[in-house]
Amino acid sequence: MKNVKKALSVLLFLLFSWIIFSEETISDADRYSGYNDIPKDYYSFVENAGKVIRYIYKVTSPIEKDTKVYKKSALVYLPYGFDENDPEDKYNVLYLMHGGGQSPEWYFNGEYSGSLPKSLLDRLHEDGDIKNLIVCAVSFNGGYSKGSSGNSGSFYKELRNDLMPDFEEKFHIIKDRNHRAYGGFSMGAMTTWNNFEHNLDLIAYWIPISGDSWALGGNQNGFLSEQTARFLENMVIKQGYTKNDFKIYAGCGEHEIATPNLTPQIEAMKKFPDTFVYSEDNFETGNLHYILCKGSGHDIMTCLRTLYNALPLFF
Repeated sequence: MKNVKKALSVLLFLLFSWIIFSEETISDADRYSGYNDIPKDYYSFVENAGKVIRYIYKVTSPIEKDTKVYKKSALVYLPYGFDENDPEDKYNVLYLMHGGGQSPEWYFNGEYSGSLPKSLLDRLHEDGDIKNLIVCAVSFNGGYSKGSSGNSGSFYKELRNDLMPDFEEKFHIIKDRNHRAYGGFSMGAMTTWNNFEHNLDLIAYWIPISGDSWALGGNQNGFLSEQTARFLENMVIKQGYTKNDFKIYAGCGEHEIATPNLTPQIEAMKKFPDTFVYSEDNFETGNLHYILCKGSGHDIMTCLRTLYNALPLFF
């Protein structure tokens, strides 16, 4: 009986936290500022569609004394017109990470398959809202560790040392931080913040979706938000960058479990305007924006709605 009461107390506290952080911390006017929902007919047929292929690469384990070389795979979206034999045609890139228990197939289903994310990217290209963007759906899962938390926490090393050098040569990526973005959903958002904390010299644009930074420990429920914001600011300074050198477009579902963690972190980041300048509807006056996606939860629609709003503002 004692354990049951304790469990009920925890559940009630989490529910109370969700109500406070998602409903009261930001007003309706603020939460939807700059947000545009995806039009109902947006996924209609696109004549000049891109394609999805599988990319295999080698990884050196980041774990000390593990000298094995592992093979990993990613699913890569290539826009219409990509020619692997034309190195003069250069591309922007988005590295996109899945959540816990998922894989790159969560975004793109598989090689030469259709999916909602693929349709979204095809339409953004077709309408001219984005240009020459390749998306590499990657995974923190790998043979060198059995734990997803350990793998995701060290993925920033794999990105820098193993994935980017080979991938960007093969797919004609513009090798400049202002032409790279990194985003991820749920636990993939954690890897987004983690890469922000270590790889700011490589990437200027960031899309954390439905997840906060775990730098000071996971599952905080918003308790260490201000300390986390201060840590993020210190990491920007430590890497030698300022508020003028990056942009963060964060998203969360209107009805989901990640709101009690991400919302207070964003609110706390606003308290450090020397580094994080909140922009209400675009990046002309700031480097940080946050949306709650109407009607969606901890799901693929939150990803799609965040990408739809964020990508046209990048590069």
